[in-house]
Amino acid sequence: MAKFVWTAPARTQWPSRIDAAYKELTQESWFVPCPNQDCKHEQTPSFWRLDFATLKHKCEKCEESFDQVEWQAQNLQGRWIAARERDSYGRKLTTRGFHLSAMVSPFAQWSEMVAKYLEAKRLSDAGDVNQLITFFNTWLGECWKEKFDGIEKEDLYARREEYPAELPDEVRYLTCGVDTQDHRLEATVYGWGKVHECWAIEHVRIYGDTSGEDM
Repeated sequence: MAKFVWTAPARTQWPSRIDAAYKELTQESWFVPCPNQDCKHEQTPSFWRLDFATLKHKCEKCEESFDQVEWQAQNLQGRWIAARERDSYGRKLTTRGFHLSAMVSPFAQWSEMVAKYLEAKRLSDAGDVNQLITFFNTWLGECWKEKFDGIEKEDLYARREEYPAELPDEVRYLTCGVDTQDHRLEATVYGWGKVHECWAIEHVRIYGDTSGEDM
């Protein structure tokens, strides 16, 4: 019996429909001038240029740092700047899309943002990533990018094993998708060919308490 690769990704990241829609629009960000009168470089305030100790934000050009009051005073001279003016066919975009983080909001304190981030980072380092995802989504308006370790092709090849099901000759590798319910797992095995052909090989139900460690 031939050996087939049985594998599945460690974690799956679902795409954001909001981000996908934004990328099809004008992709406008809020730009303000640097408070340094000799600089005045327009930029989008970034949480990652904020000094967590001093709560001062560094200009990306002159590298001078200013506090929240000084930066937010520049909102009076701020403006939306679009990254795209035309779609992939060269047509002028008529629907606008905007991105804005809490960094420019007069209702959000930078000290609160730093405190929430550091607490979320502490929980993430301990294994609970949920608050960090919420911080990225709601405070920064950014998508969460899942991090996971990859696998070398040699290691994947070495993990081949005998699979007893009957398979079409065209199948090159197998994957398994698993749906988790409260009292069972629903697992479907698919076979894949060279040019994206797909065959449903087997469907299995595994009953038990999926919240337990023995599942």
